[in-house]
Amino acid sequence: MSTQQHVDKLSSYLKSHKLSDGTPDKSGSSTSRKQLLSRGASGMPDEILLRVFSFLNAGALLLAATVCKKWYSLAHDNYLWRLQYRIHVELGGLDKLEKKAPHVPPEGDLAPGYWQKQAISRLVAARNNRIPKILKSRDCGTCMPVHLQQGVTALGVKWFVCLVEGNNIKEHNFPANDAIYSKFSYSLRWYDLSFPPIRSIRYIRLYGVTPVFYGRDGLPIKNGPRTRSLMQTIELSWSKLRDRTPDVQDSLVNVYFMEEGFFVAVWKDGGELAFINCAVHNHHLLQRSVLGSSTTCFPHLVPSHLKDDISRDPGNVTTC
Repeated sequence: MSTQQHVDKLSSYLKSHKLSDGTPDKSGSSTSRKQLLSRGASGMPDEILLRVFSFLNAGALLLAATVCKKWYSLAHDNYLWRLQYRIHVELGGLDKLEKKAPHVPPEGDLAPGYWQKQAISRLVAARNNRIPKILKSRDCGTCMPVHLQQGVTALGVKWFVCLVEGNNIKEHNFPANDAIYSKFSYSLRWYDLSFPPIRSIRYIRLYGVTPVFYGRDGLPIKNGPRTRSLMQTIELSWSKLRDRTPDVQDSLVNVYFMEEGFFVAVWKDGGELAFINCAVHNHHLLQRSVLGSSTTCFPHLVPSHLKDDISRDPGNVTTC
């Protein structure tokens, strides 16, 4: 349904349902506000709900879609997401910035979710295109990006650890409590009283989580939709871990070094997780945190070593 059709239908509905406090109009019919409200939000006509939803931002729309099937269908309506596209892409100046012609939709009825897909794909592409500009300047001594820390803040990148129970039966996601920057790496730390029992954890996964929608100031919009980028996955077996000698310990915890820069601390009293720590190298960190998917890591390539131009036979020098 087109925008004009929505407006016309809403207008005709309001004319046929004159809202009052119960006082009949000249035709003798009346619709009490109390009667309308008693139906609940789910009982409202689609046109009324669409009008209400048109005042919501993208994050609130996606949240409303989780309420019920009716709201799910309405929150993904092309009318609403055409508004989001206009606000963030057209009025946001993305076409001019990227030197692209305005998007022209195909003729005829559009498939459900068409404008939602267009809005999110354009904004994700615009966000990802900011990464090369952020990483352009590099430190001559370390070869690490000079503005990496500022780029992480500007893009709103957060790191989550996902504790997976059994064979992907249940996931528990926790944002990093601390993210400490150094020239070569970030040190990430998680501690939470709601960690699941360590005996039930099968995998530990590290994700980079990045917003999709940004304001005109370039900063991420709070509580908006985000994308996940898988960075690392390690297996955790408590039966093997408890038989190991702790790598570090004190009076409270035993610390075990894991693969991929992870180590876990386990309370001596009770044998449950105390905290998790992970060191992630700054090499391709922004790409790994943003450009992967929820199931696939960003395929960063490690440069191959140059072939040795010196023959193994002493005194013989080969030419390249």
